[in-house]
Amino acid sequence: MPQCPRRRVLRAVAATATTAVLAGCNDSVEPTNTGQRRDEGTTVTDYEMTTVREERVFAPFWLEEYENEANRPSQPVGGGLVTEPPSEGSVFFDPDADAAVSLRSFVADTDFQRECVYLWSTRVRGCETVQLRGVRRREDTIAVSLCGAGRPPTTACVEADRHTVALAVRLPFSGDEAAVNGVRWSSDCDDDPAPVTPIGGDDE
Repeated sequence: MPQCPRRRVLRAVAATATTAVLAGCNDSVEPTNTGQRRDEGTTVTDYEMTTVREERVFAPFWLEEYENEANRPSQPVGGGLVTEPPSEGSVFFDPDADAAVSLRSFVADTDFQRECVYLWSTRVRGCETVQLRGVRRREDTIAVSLCGAGRPPTTACVEADRHTVALAVRLPFSGDEAAVNGVRWSSDCDDDPAPVTPIGGDDE
């Protein structure tokens, strides 16, 4: 298995229950299975979170530096753990998208001596969104749980539209020795436990 350089702090994962291979790093997305019991570590509660949405499909951030803008990803790249400031070249944001600028500001406002940030982006239908169920930490690994949900009934939307949703979760520990051990994805938030209330806001 190829080893990722230390500055490649993003470990790519897909938004479905498959294994994604991106930039030489492998991470898996695991469907929720309530029939199995295992040590899932300690629930992280004192995190901060922000979410953004844009009414088009694009990549708000990406893993590699592209000299030719035409070669940049045109689709969301999944997610990963950021352990260095954006100025270190660990992650790149679309400078022309308001949603991406907001994400970059959130990431840049992080004390990476004591904190790290988990980023996630995916494509959704116009009347759908993504929610964070929670984050667990076990030894040197982090498990992230996400689920799909409908937008509030008062939100005007067209189901056939395709949007991009991204979230950033600031975790209260350095990620230098941590790795994302996969993302648990559920297609329905209603059947899942209520997520931990974040300190930050949600633009939904």
